[in-house]
Amino acid sequence: MIVVTSSGNEDIAARVFRLGAADYIRKDTAFGDEANFRRALLESLRRYDLEHTTRELTRRLKQANNDLTTKGERLAAMSETAHRFVEDVAHEFRTPLAVIQEFASIMGDGIGGEISPKHGEFLGFIVDATRDLTQLVDDFLDGGKLRAGTLRVARQPIGVDALLDSAWPMLESRARGITLERHLAADVRDAFGDPDKARRTLINLVINAIKFSGAGTEVAVSVRRDGDDAIRIAVEDQGPGMTEEQQTQLFERFRQADAMETFGSKGFGLGLSIVKELVDINLGAVDVRSRLGEGSTFSFTLPTPQPRSVLGHYLRWLAREQRHEQVAALRVQRDEPAGDRDALFAFLATESRAHDLQLPDPAGDGVILLGPAQDPAGWRTRLLALDRARPQAGPGQPPGAMRCEHLGRWDLASAEPPLLAIVTRTQEAVHA
Repeated sequence: MIVVTSSGNEDIAARVFRLGAADYIRKDTAFGDEANFRRALLESLRRYDLEHTTRELTRRLKQANNDLTTKGERLAAMSETAHRFVEDVAHEFRTPLAVIQEFASIMGDGIGGEISPKHGEFLGFIVDATRDLTQLVDDFLDGGKLRAGTLRVARQPIGVDALLDSAWPMLESRARGITLERHLAADVRDAFGDPDKARRTLINLVINAIKFSGAGTEVAVSVRRDGDDAIRIAVEDQGPGMTEEQQTQLFERFRQADAMETFGSKGFGLGLSIVKELVDINLGAVDVRSRLGEGSTFSFTLPTPQPRSVLGHYLRWLAREQRHEQVAALRVQRDEPAGDRDALFAFLATESRAHDLQLPDPAGDGVILLGPAQDPAGWRTRLLALDRARPQAGPGQPPGAMRCEHLGRWDLASAEPPLLAIVTRTQEAVHA
């Protein structure tokens, strides 16, 4: 509809446009200039066609979005069901795997009667296979906890030599026909992270290197400083190596580089994706250097235990997550009679989230607790409620009540100086 009128009233024009008119033309324009009137009619028709096309495209787009949303929800439900099934099955594997491994070891030790060398060799294969399956079960379960955000993290100073010692006997038992070497730089003593996650990362990388190395080769583990605020643990093998394209696929779930099948090793491609997530939670980074035919070096970093290093790595990690814009700080203490700080650390590690960080309070026996600041008051209330609900220490030894003090919240970009002042109490940090 085109409205033709002798009135030039703007209110009328606005009203007819609101009612759906395609155009508003004064009579003197319509009858006084035929060419101009023709242009107005054609322009109105063009706008009508465009609006009609736009409405149709919008309708189709909404329908397509609705279809995609429905399909996405259906796929998400199917994926969640599949993950739950795999995790439930993986969990149920634990008991029979433990039984198989235990009785194979008992038979290998000759407790059930004398066995021949060939039988001993076969039992060794069984033990190795059950260890592989156990590691796969752990990968599945850790992956599920990482996705759900329920994986508990207890970051603390780690003695690097002790970390290597704890993993070495098991690694040596797997390195049949392969020489294992370890090199610890003289200026490296401690790192910072969750010891279990760091040990798991090291074991996964070394076993990975062993799997893809030929008999008579060497796998070397080296530890050195990486800049001023990190240490790097590297695992170097003499395996087949990889192309750059293969390296880009390594840390994806269920992917293995084709070159890794050279020595007949098979797997689900979960280990390295779990390694990447465990290293990330430990505030570090994972790296691979390889050339086809020249072996590979996998490495990961951990912060040094100095507060400045830990805090810097932690804030950069939160920023990389892109889900957090602010960080909050709580001071957590116990009233007298108070337990030791290790017990408080253990409680907070059990009840905190993976994105929370515990550091010793330099002003006393308490703990500085850092975390994303969605709801600091609710966070404090939740911790106090969990503490009140925990079992008592024992008859005659009631634990001191826990106190939580909210120290503040900051944007990630500006949080480091005030937080560094809190966790170090140094004048240098206050004026940073």
